[in-house]
This record gives sequence, C-alpha cells and structure tokens, in this order.
Amino acid sequence: MCFCIWTLRMKRSPLKRKTPMNRGAKSLKAAGFASDRKQEHKLALKSGTKRLRSRKVPPTLEEREWMSFVASFGCVVCWLQKKVKSPCAVHHIVEGGQRKGHMWTIGLCDPGHHQGAPTGSEKISRHPWKKRFEAEYGTEYELHSYLVEQRKLLDGKGK
Repeated sequence: MCFCIWTLRMKRSPLKRKTPMNRGAKSLKAAGFASDRKQEHKLALKSGTKRLRSRKVPPTLEEREWMSFVASFGCVVCWLQKKVKSPCAVHHIVEGGQRKGHMWTIGLCDPGHHQGAPTGSEKISRHPWKKRFEAEYGTEYELHSYLVEQRKLLDGKGK
C-alpha cells in the first residue's frame, strides 16, 4: 500500500535539454571530430611513435627453411596413409584462435586434407571438420612431431 501512494505522489516530467542534440555524420564533422582525429594521426606519425602492426609477422630465415621443407615433403597425411608424395599447402597450427607460429606448420594437400575435399572422396578435410580429421589421422601436433622426426632423419641428425 505504501508503494502505491508513493508512486501516485511522484510527478514525472521529461528532462529538457538546453541545446538541441545533433545527429548523424554531418554533425560530427561540424563539431570537428573527424578533422581532430586526422590531425592526431598526423602528429603521431611525425612524433615517431610506432604504428600498430598486424599480427602476421614475416618468417625468419630458420622459419622459411622449415616451411620450405614442409612444402617439399608434401602432404603428411597422404604420406602416412599411402606413402604418396602429393603437393601441399603449408598449414599453420591454430590454438585458441591464434596461430602458433611459422615453426608450427604441417603440409596438407589442397583440395583434400587441408580444405575443400571433393564430395565422395575418402579424404577428410582439416577445414571445417577438425574433430573428424583428428579422430581419423591424429592431432596436428602428432603430425608436426612426425615431420620433425623426418627432417632429423633427412638431415642426418637422427643418428
């Protein structure tokens, strides 16, 4: 009962603005926001501050050698299944939505084991069927460790 009396006694009136509210992109330019942002960007470039870099870092010499080995080795899955050397795409291992790096790559044939396996093919693509791919062929880390062993054997470091 007390609540009802309190609400009846309250006077409700809309808040009134002293100045009208501008809307849209025209008003932002008129207010000077767009030009200020451009000026700040020019000042930042002149002052020598670093610009934001993209997350894709170019590979080092060692990483380039590893990726060229992966590309020359061919598709790991085709090699493990049929001992067939097939041309491949270098696939970066992704964990938690981010690439592990250029040293964490494996070779997967494209189209086929990497992505876009033809309908009716016995191949299971990594994209978009990661769980089926790993259940059939093993995890990407297992395939990567196999590649590391093969490189050691080919380089004569396995002795």
